[in-house]
Amino acid sequence: PSALFALVREHAKGAGGHEAPARPVRARSLRRLVGRLRRELADVEQVARDRDRAEAALALSRLAAERVPGASPESWWGLLAPSTEAALFEGDELVSLSPSKLDSIERSPLDWFLDRIAPAETGPAMGIGTIVHWAMETADAESADADAIWAAIEQRWNELVFESPWLAEQQRRLARRYAVGVAAYLRDAETEGRGLVAAEQRFEVTVDRARVSGVVDRIEVDADGGVRIIDLKTGTPLTKQADIDDHAQLGAYQLAYADGAFDEVLNAVLEGLPHHPGGARLLFVREGKSGQDYREAVQATLDDDQLEGFRERLRQAVAAIAVAQLTGVRTIDRFDFSAAAHRIHRVGPVTGDE
Repeated sequence: PSALFALVREHAKGAGGHEAPARPVRARSLRRLVGRLRRELADVEQVARDRDRAEAALALSRLAAERVPGASPESWWGLLAPSTEAALFEGDELVSLSPSKLDSIERSPLDWFLDRIAPAETGPAMGIGTIVHWAMETADAESADADAIWAAIEQRWNELVFESPWLAEQQRRLARRYAVGVAAYLRDAETEGRGLVAAEQRFEVTVDRARVSGVVDRIEVDADGGVRIIDLKTGTPLTKQADIDDHAQLGAYQLAYADGAFDEVLNAVLEGLPHHPGGARLLFVREGKSGQDYREAVQATLDDDQLEGFRERLRQAVAAIAVAQLTGVRTIDRFDFSAAAHRIHRVGPVTGDE
């Protein structure tokens, strides 16, 4: 029977309808049988009767004697001792931080760690983003119209795998929209006289124990020597200025510029001409604003005090993860689908917290 069968039966009973006859749920594999018996045995809500739990224990004992995987308590995670109680980063060891992950550390060090050791599978949306970045990186700004950008995207479209034809078509329409946004931005940059300094530029900067490294999508310089750092996004635009001003990824890019991480490439392209910071931007190409086919979220140039404040954010991030016990929300709302990948790590019989 369906897993929803019991819910329908209970709903019918509570609504005054005829109670559907109970149908025994029989496991069709040893793996399923072990799982059902363990759920009954570890029933913390005591829905199951004591007799049912006793029978589950006897059945698991028999299965464990037959060496059925998962039946013996010796393999149950919640009963195992911690493999280590050492800090995640020891002593003066440098802690590598990704600019795009800093905000996740600030929200929940525990979830950051779970994503680090067991990252979610990459979907087609991430693959499309990679291809759009490549199309922008390799585009000729003088001739990069929407058709040229789209042709570059189509060139690598077969690298993507979709679950269904309709999803592939939906994503294809979105990608066509991204091509329009990228082309419009490159056209405006050319018209306004902003030159490309570097694309997909790697950088690294160290603050005490924090080693921040990443890749900048695009570095531009305007006619007055202002250096703009651009991060291309294919997702939903940020609209609240407070979120943009506090954006960790843009802050890391501005710190990298201030600490000279881009000096070598800037001096090579500008041939010694003076330059100054021009802030950092998120370039959204999914939708536009004010008649444009793209949207920019601008983080103004950080002054010395703001840069020092960002350095302190890095120190606090290191302090949050260079420990033996990571903090984080212990329970996840059942309707919080964004955290579904981490729900199992809050189950008492799995973690041993109960």
